[in-house]
Amino acid sequence: MQCSLSCRSTATSTWGVQGHRYSPLRAFNVLTTGWDDQCLGSNQHLDHILNTKGIPHKLYIWGTYNSHDWPTWMMMVNEYL
Repeated sequence: MQCSLSCRSTATSTWGVQGHRYSPLRAFNVLTTGWDDQCLGSNQHLDHILNTKGIPHKLYIWGTYNSHDWPTWMMMVNEYL
């Protein structure tokens, strides 16, 4: 299971970075985590990699308690999808 959520639309694709398909019109990726989440470091590392490669995205760090659990994930899904 991945520790982050990703939002993507279905616009027409073109060839992009290292032969991967992407669309300049699609929504950017959203990474969400919490300050007490066990995946915080992994999300921050992925944020750094995406920044380095120029891949559009946004990292949101929530201040919720027990953020690595279904109730928080449902709030995140409702916020970003």
